[in-house]
Amino acid sequence: MPRGSQIQSGEALSKLLRLNTLLCDGAFLAGPAGGALADAPNLSRITLEAPTDDAIANVARMPGQLRYLELRESSERGGELTPSAYRPLAQTTGLEAIIIQDTTVSPADEDLLALAQLPTLRALTIAFPEKDRRYTADGIRAFQQQRPDVALRIDGMELSMLQE
Repeated sequence: MPRGSQIQSGEALSKLLRLNTLLCDGAFLAGPAGGALADAPNLSRITLEAPTDDAIANVARMPGQLRYLELRESSERGGELTPSAYRPLAQTTGLEAIIIQDTTVSPADEDLLALAQLPTLRALTIAFPEKDRRYTADGIRAFQQQRPDVALRIDGMELSMLQE
C-alpha cells in the first residue's frame, strides 16, 4: 500500500492480513474499523494519536496478538478521554509494552494498579506535564510492589530513580 493511502472501512482493514503495525487517529478506531481489527491476525503494534475512550475499548477487545500499544496526543487535535478510559486495557491479553504520553487525561493510581494485573506486561512508560498528572508517587510504588518485573519509566525517569 503506498505511503499516505487511506483505508476507508473496517472491512478493508481486516483484509490486510499481513498488517503488523498501525499508526492511526483514535477516531478511526472508535468506529467500525476498531472492531474489524480483531480479524488482523498479525497486528502486534498500534500507535493511537488523539485516542478516545471508544478506541481504547476496541483495542482492549482485540485477541491476544497485540504486544505494543502507544497512546499519544496528536499535534493537530486532542482525543476525548474520560478518567475511566484506561480501565479496559486491564482486560487485554498479550500486551507487553504500553506507552501513554500527554493524552487529554492521565492514568490515575487505580489505573496503574489495574495495569499491574496484565500478566504479560514487561514495560510501562507514562509521561505527562506535572499539572496534568493523576498518578502519584504512592501509586507508582504500589505498581512496582505488585510488578517488580516490569520496566517502569515515569516522566522520563526509570523507577529506580524515583525510589532514591
